[in-house]
Amino acid sequence: MLSRWRLWFAQLPQTNLIERRQSRAFQAIVLGLFGIAIVGVLSSAVIFLIFPATPDTFKQLLMAMGAYSTMGIGAAIALQQLRRNHLQRAAMIVSASIQLMLLIGYAVVGILRENSTYGFVFFTIPLIISALLNNRKVLILNAITSIVIVASIGILESAGILQPIDMIENFWVIFVTMTIAIVSQALLVERFGSSLHMEIYNLLQREDESQQLQHLLEQKVTERNQRLQQALNDLAQREKILQKALNELQTSQTIVAQLNIPVIPVLPRVLIAPLIGEMTAEHAQTLRHDIFAAIERSSAHTIILDITGVSLIDRVVAETIIQIAKTGQLLGTKTILVGLRPEVATALVSLDMQANLVKNYLTLEKAIQSLLQTHVRRAA
Repeated sequence: MLSRWRLWFAQLPQTNLIERRQSRAFQAIVLGLFGIAIVGVLSSAVIFLIFPATPDTFKQLLMAMGAYSTMGIGAAIALQQLRRNHLQRAAMIVSASIQLMLLIGYAVVGILRENSTYGFVFFTIPLIISALLNNRKVLILNAITSIVIVASIGILESAGILQPIDMIENFWVIFVTMTIAIVSQALLVERFGSSLHMEIYNLLQREDESQQLQHLLEQKVTERNQRLQQALNDLAQREKILQKALNELQTSQTIVAQLNIPVIPVLPRVLIAPLIGEMTAEHAQTLRHDIFAAIERSSAHTIILDITGVSLIDRVVAETIIQIAKTGQLLGTKTILVGLRPEVATALVSLDMQANLVKNYLTLEKAIQSLLQTHVRRAA
């Protein structure tokens, strides 16, 4: 039974965390006011049963039971509205029921008597409720309503329109009334105070977690920035190294491009041109020009192309060899190829070079020996 009651008490329709906490605290207050109303009705009945019955005491009994019943009915209606997700409406209903209770009470017992002023503490309950719920409009409305009630009752009583009854001036009556008022206010402050304290605690805890998270985030950002800066520095260093290597490569290419391939006479009217390194189109054009000029100067009948030192055999090299061989044939010069490798032969075949254009030897030594033998036979 107790678990079902706790489950019902905790099941509130509010989805917002703050409103849910306020609703839970206000629900406890409404239930407390309902219980106080029942206690007030029963205690009033017991007190007036103890004392002698007179018309005034009977009116006072009816007034007290009616006033506390009004507060109890208001608390019940407010609880219904609260369970329907109407927190502000429930607060207004509770405030209105308490003020109606005060209006009934002071309309019967009067407000100008000295012994009636202890009931003024009830006027603070609606103000506390509206203030703790942070509803300024309801707070102002409750304050104005309380002032109007006091002023209206006082004016009507001063004019003789209202005839207050003779109240029972007894310690127990005052004690019960003050106890109910003090318990009501204590319940309000305790419930909302606990809720407010919990909200402040949670807020401070979330703020602390947020600061820790922010500190951790700043630390991670700093570490990432440091790693990024280190990466940028490494990249800049690599870029410098690459730029230096590129400059050296460009310098080497410039030097190589400026170097002319030597065309060397090795036998009478026999020239040799060693091809070294990679050959570009400009390099090939310079090579052809130098070879043809050397052939013309020396009236050479043989040109030896040594391609042993060529690192890359591509279409440019193959076309250069073919052009030298064809042009040399027209000039009456035979072309000998030394250091022929399979990939060069494949390139030459793919370009449809005639076999009679170029004679090839594996080494320069064999080519020189063949030329010497031919020279000796001619001399004999």
